[in-house]
Amino acid sequence: MVRALRSTIAIPRLRNAARTIVLLSLFPLTVSSQNLIPNPGFESMAACPAQQNNAYYWGPDYLLYAPPWRRACWSADYLHDCGFSNYAGQQSPRTGLAKAGFMAWKADATDFREYLQVLLAEPLRAGVEYRFSMYVSLADDCQYHLSALGVKFYENYLGDVEACDELVGKMPDAVLCASQGPLDDKTGWRYVEGIYTARGGEDHLVVGHFAKDIHSKIYGPGAGTNNSIYYYIDDTALDSVGFTDIPMPNVFTPNGDGLNEVLSPPAMDSVSVYRMEVFNRWGALVHSETANPPSWNGRDGGGNAAQEGVYYYLLTVIDNKGKTFQKKGFVQLLGK
Repeated sequence: MVRALRSTIAIPRLRNAARTIVLLSLFPLTVSSQNLIPNPGFESMAACPAQQNNAYYWGPDYLLYAPPWRRACWSADYLHDCGFSNYAGQQSPRTGLAKAGFMAWKADATDFREYLQVLLAEPLRAGVEYRFSMYVSLADDCQYHLSALGVKFYENYLGDVEACDELVGKMPDAVLCASQGPLDDKTGWRYVEGIYTARGGEDHLVVGHFAKDIHSKIYGPGAGTNNSIYYYIDDTALDSVGFTDIPMPNVFTPNGDGLNEVLSPPAMDSVSVYRMEVFNRWGALVHSETANPPSWNGRDGGGNAAQEGVYYYLLTVIDNKGKTFQKKGFVQLLGK
C-alpha cells in the first residue's frame, strides 16, 4: 500500500526570487521496459544463409536474411543451422538455431573491422539510461582475443560506403565488458553489457570493435591457427534501466498565446503513479494532479489565474514494482 503524500510541504520563504531558476535537484528514476531490439536472437529468418559472407570484400549482405539486422563496414555473417552456421570452428547458438558473427580484428589487414547494425523498435528517449547486452563466443581457431567490444547509437542506418569511415577509430557510446574477464571463451558464451544515456531520437545501434589497431589491446597468440578475432553473438537486448533526469522547464507562460501554456513533465512508460504537486513560495499547495503526464495550467483550485512568481514543484513516480522516486525543483510563472 502506498501512503499518500502530505498536502502541504515546508519550504523556505523566497525573497527577491530570480526570474529563472536553473539549478534543480535530481533524483534517479528507474522504470522497466521491453527489449527494444527486434529479432534479438536472429531466429526470425527471411531465407537460409547458404554460404559465408565474403570476409574481405563487399559481398552479399546475408544479415538481411534476419531483418531488421544489416551489416555495417564489410560483411558480418548471418549464421543458421539450416545452412552456413560457423566460421573458424564450431559453436552452437546459445538459444534457438541462429546466431551472427563478425570479424573484430585481423592481423594482416590494418584496421579491418566488421560491424552489425539494427533498427530499434522505437526511438530512445532523451535523458534515459539504457542497458545494451549480448552473449559472445570466440571462434575456436582464433589465436587472439579482446577484453571488450562496443556499441554506438545513430538515427539512421549507415550505408556500406560511409560505415567504415564513420565507425573505425570512433569512441563507442558504451563499452561492452564481461565480469568474468577478457572475451576469450571458445566453449561457452560470455555475457557483456554497457550503459548508455540517450540524447533522444536514436533508433539504430551498431555493434563491434571501434578502436584502430594502434589503440587496440590485442591478447594472444594462443591456441589456434587463424590470425583474426572472430566473435559469434546471440541473444541481444536493449532496455531502459533508469532516468538521469525528468526534463522540466524552468519557466512557463500561461497567457493564452498558445506557447508554453502548461507546466508538464514528459509521459513515461511502466509507472503506476505519476503525480505533480505545485506549491507557492510560502509552501501552500496550489495544484496537485495524478496523470501520465500530470500538468498545471497556471490556475488555482478555483480556476483563477495564479500570481506571477516562483513556484516549487514535487514530482512523485511509483514504478510498476512499487518503488517510489521523486524530483523537485522551481519554475517561474510569467503571465505576459
